[in-house]
Amino acid sequence: MKFALKVILTVAIVTSCVVLYVHGEVAIFQVSYSLDAHARLLKERSEEYRRIKFEVEQLKAPRLLEEKMNQMNLELTLPRQVKVVRIPELPSVADAAMRNVNPQSFTQSPLDFLGRWVKVAVAQAKMES
Repeated sequence: MKFALKVILTVAIVTSCVVLYVHGEVAIFQVSYSLDAHARLLKERSEEYRRIKFEVEQLKAPRLLEEKMNQMNLELTLPRQVKVVRIPELPSVADAAMRNVNPQSFTQSPLDFLGRWVKVAVAQAKMES
């Protein structure tokens, strides 16, 4: 009776190991097929991106723009006179805020360094976990 139990247990363990091995191999094949499909899609999309980028560069070309303007009879010309208008600079919000700041608020106490050090240590601990 004990011998039959050992044989059944051994067959069960070997069978489960074989099933797990086959499952792993099937999973590897599925991932490889998926990678192949994604690589093919990436190649198609990168080729399409390169083609569209070339078309955009062609459409931006000055020679083609001039031809289109001539075809559409826009008769655009360069301006004859250039006029620069200077706008007076307004004080910024930051400048006004700095005028209202108390210079004594920038002085540091010896405990400020300890507080900053503790905050840095806590932030690093959060990043590591």
